[in-house]
Amino acid sequence: MTKEELFSVKAEVLTSGLYRKVMLANRVNFFEGDRSQKNALEAVYGVEKVKIATNLYNSRYKRSQRVESHISMMLQLPNCEWVFATLTFSDETLKSTSFQTRRKYVSRWCKEVSAIYVANVDYGEDNGREHYHAVLCNIVSKEAKAKWDKYGFSFFEKIRVKKSKNPTLAVSRYITKLTAHALKETASRGLTRVIYSKRLRIDFSQEF
Repeated sequence: MTKEELFSVKAEVLTSGLYRKVMLANRVNFFEGDRSQKNALEAVYGVEKVKIATNLYNSRYKRSQRVESHISMMLQLPNCEWVFATLTFSDETLKSTSFQTRRKYVSRWCKEVSAIYVANVDYGEDNGREHYHAVLCNIVSKEAKAKWDKYGFSFFEKIRVKKSKNPTLAVSRYITKLTAHALKETASRGLTRVIYSKRLRIDFSQEF
């Protein structure tokens, strides 16, 4: 199976509802040792598609764990005020650039405005319009907005970490949800990676 064929099957697995069926069957198999549901799905959809759906479930679970771990560490950093940003593109930008180029715009913008960040693509529920969300540390909203204006529009909201009962879980679940949604939308192209700042993988000891 070529890479393009694999992406096509992944998209089919997600949009057809097979992914959810396999997810539930895997849980029954794991917790109860009952493989009958998974066997039934293999009989209907084929072993290969069920295997691909299982791999998607495993990779998505691992991704969600990584995202939650990163954000948990982020929110424990001293002297950080966290902001949740929504970045949209103008019609002109959407028409004149590729997905890869717009992703680079987001990555470059995040790097310019914050030392620590995590960002991911999302698509509007009503019209499927591509946009991005990001969690960032200590940004200057006016300057950040000015840097994004050439690409489209931006909205910033402070994350009230101290007032939330479980800010890590709330924010990480939202970013993970975006990742899952983006996976469905971009499976045919294989573009599913979350954008992390390099410092997330290097040093959480210093103050910001």
